[in-house]
Amino acid sequence: MHRAFHTPDRGRAFSFSRPCTYDGRRVVIPNAGLLTGSVIVNTAFDKRRLEYAVGIGYGDDIETARRIMLETVRGVPGVLSEPAPDVLAFDLAGSF
Repeated sequence: MHRAFHTPDRGRAFSFSRPCTYDGRRVVIPNAGLLTGSVIVNTAFDKRRLEYAVGIGYGDDIETARRIMLETVRGVPGVLSEPAPDVLAFDLAGSF
């Protein structure tokens, strides 16, 4: 999971960890970051919430969009009724 590597120009050794994510990606994290920062473990529990940013047009009705999104999410297999899905409007941002 971890090993040291040397930089050719300075000869310093750095230690790092290389965990594999649940979706098959490899992440390289300097061990100093693990000692001073936090680590989010998405697979620690069987159930977890996911967040998605979805944009709608300025002329669209927020409540209608919210209702459609909730109906859609509730129809996805595996989505639990408790805790209930939710849709939050939090930003009136510029167009992408």
